[in-house]
Amino acid sequence: MLPEHHRNCQNTILGGVVLFDRRDPESEPDADLDAVYYHSRRDGVTYRIYQLLPEQRKALLDFLLAEEPPSECPLPILGDANNRIRVDPQEPIRETGIYRDLWERKDYVPRSRNEGIRCVRNQLDFPTTDDEIKGRRRASLRNRKHFHSGRRAKRPRRSEP
Repeated sequence: MLPEHHRNCQNTILGGVVLFDRRDPESEPDADLDAVYYHSRRDGVTYRIYQLLPEQRKALLDFLLAEEPPSECPLPILGDANNRIRVDPQEPIRETGIYRDLWERKDYVPRSRNEGIRCVRNQLDFPTTDDEIKGRRRASLRNRKHFHSGRRAKRPRRSEP
């Protein structure tokens, strides 16, 4: 896992921790090996992982590969409602294929049956109603899988006197 201070530096300077699409294009038709994703941790930006828009990716690469310092710095690059391709950070990275390194974060473990299922729509995290419905469905399936898989520790039953 990337040390906390490195994640904070990337988040502060670049706008988010940089992630990549590691899926196999032959088995995943929507894989985009040129895509760059950010996972931001800051106010006013979605908690979800989002794909940079082509112009954001170009600005980032032009800045990083420039031989001479550009007149304007595009950093930090921040996502907004236009960054529509998003990934829930709670989803296992082996399933999403969006990560830097396979060991970068632990699999998410929900603490309650309703975790991730919000009753108020947040347009910052879910720009459209369809995004929100799909997010709730994923959270419900993830929670159901966890709470019905037997992985959750069961409380011992009280013995009768």
